[in-house]
Amino acid sequence: MNSKLLGFFYRELCIEKSYKINFALKIFSLMFNLVIFYFLCKYISREYFYFLFFGIIFSRIIYYSLLTLNEAIRQEQYWGTIERLILFPGDEVLTHIYLILPKFLFLFIELIAYISIGMLLGISFTLQKLVYLFGFAAIATIVFIGFGLFLAGVILLLKRGDSLGWLTLSLIDILSGVYFPTDALPRQLHGISAILPTTRSLSFFRSLMLESKIDTPDFLFAIVTGILTLPLSVVFFRSVLKIALKKGTLGHY
Repeated sequence: MNSKLLGFFYRELCIEKSYKINFALKIFSLMFNLVIFYFLCKYISREYFYFLFFGIIFSRIIYYSLLTLNEAIRQEQYWGTIERLILFPGDEVLTHIYLILPKFLFLFIELIAYISIGMLLGISFTLQKLVYLFGFAAIATIVFIGFGLFLAGVILLLKRGDSLGWLTLSLIDILSGVYFPTDALPRQLHGISAILPTTRSLSFFRSLMLESKIDTPDFLFAIVTGILTLPLSVVFFRSVLKIALKKGTLGHY
């Protein structure tokens, strides 16, 4: 493994070691929210809880893909170390990718927590479903990382654009059908929902987990979109970094 990447993994572990309670609170919050949804769904149907459960897992995968880089950059700006990342030998975009890769370990831990809580609440996970879930999470992360680069670039330009990240995720949750079927949306929004790669990906994920059915065209659309978006996002993010360095505003937030 690349020595720079190993260094980032070691650094991340040292940071998290200093904030043990923070991650424990995240897991507790996750458990608390799922239990609330479980009891609410008792008044609707058990099938709806299954529908919602995998929608929430998908939302967390998208959260890590889209906002991890932005949050990492904000943290580096707060610590005053963002310029040092640019001075590292090698490509600056690749350096930022190395910066966030260790953080996906916590997505892995979150997924294990979701599975454990889900099993306690009556959701069955076969070995095949576990393979499907973690395989999907890995592929979806790669597919949507380009969108995360683009969003981080936009927020880096706006300086106070953190609310943009929250708004983007909220719209994705609503339009892609995380909490309710997209059929329930107003008719005017059906077209927008249908062209979102996240809508197709979530449909694929639910079919995979609830029916063990591999609906290739849905996810293939997202993969193609991600492949086309990634090089454009890399160019955009690199340009934003150069603009910020030229103006001397990279460390501002």
